[in-house]
Amino acid sequence: MGLAEGCNIDSDCDDDLICGFRRCHVQCSAKNPLVDAAESVVWNGGPGPVGTRRMALAVGPKSALVAYPHSGGGWWRFRAVLLDQDLGKVLAGPIDFPLIYSQPRGVSVAHRGTSFVVAMSDQSTTVLVSRLHELTGETLGSTTVANPVSHGDPQLVTTPTGVMLGLSRGTSVGFGWAPEDVTKGGFAMRDVYSTRTASAAAPVAIDARRAVIAWQDGAVKIAPLVCGP
Repeated sequence: MGLAEGCNIDSDCDDDLICGFRRCHVQCSAKNPLVDAAESVVWNGGPGPVGTRRMALAVGPKSALVAYPHSGGGWWRFRAVLLDQDLGKVLAGPIDFPLIYSQPRGVSVAHRGTSFVVAMSDQSTTVLVSRLHELTGETLGSTTVANPVSHGDPQLVTTPTGVMLGLSRGTSVGFGWAPEDVTKGGFAMRDVYSTRTASAAAPVAIDARRAVIAWQDGAVKIAPLVCGP
């Protein structure tokens, strides 16, 4: 396939091209920086995103979602913007999540099926997880995850059957799985115990039943995980 023609994997494209967002592209390099709407302004003005707080981005086959903390009118909230597959057009947004009454701690985004899943934490002991439609940005449902500490710093990762959530839970790191529709059962969290205060947990899915999770508590640690049937 030639430049800008449809593709699924790199080998579908001519030798000097790669497959990205289902179209053949010239691979980026120092002599070929990102051009043609690869940079999109999704917010411009103030008050707005706080640079010291995390922003999160996930990309699906048809769209991308960027999420970030936003301050305005004396209140905090998390906000998201839905972009097209070429990152050049805003499809929906800003999409505002419920107001929060303390400063935001972290946000993470994952794409699964036809949905984006967003996990958000503030200085409370509750993590909000919302599911958005990948084309409209409509909120399809939400659930909450209780956390014993206020610095959970949620981390989401896509698995073959849903999404996995990792959290710092004080002297343990927690992990849990949920289907694409996170309202159906939510996340049943399990803990891996540490000897000291644990950092944010970084989960990685291997296949439908196996995953690993990494964290640090003065030493960098990793644990294998196996999901039940």
